[in-house]
Amino acid sequence: MDNETLWQQLDMVEQRLGKLVAAAQTAKDENLALKARITKLEEELNNREVEQKRHLEEKEQIRTKVDGLLEKLSQLSDSE
Repeated sequence: MDNETLWQQLDMVEQRLGKLVAAAQTAKDENLALKARITKLEEELNNREVEQKRHLEEKEQIRTKVDGLLEKLSQLSDSE
């Protein structure tokens, strides 16, 4: 193998290595972006779960209040 062929092969290896490094960096960047998106989506889901729980609690309080008012109304009707 002569020096010229060796240099050509080294250049090809260097080019391929450069492409691999670029591809690895792209994958790393995409991975970071996806992790950030996952974190954001998890936060949104958690916020929705908290809001849903609060809504259910509020709904139960309203139901309890309405039941109490209906009971008072029933007692008022019974006493007349």
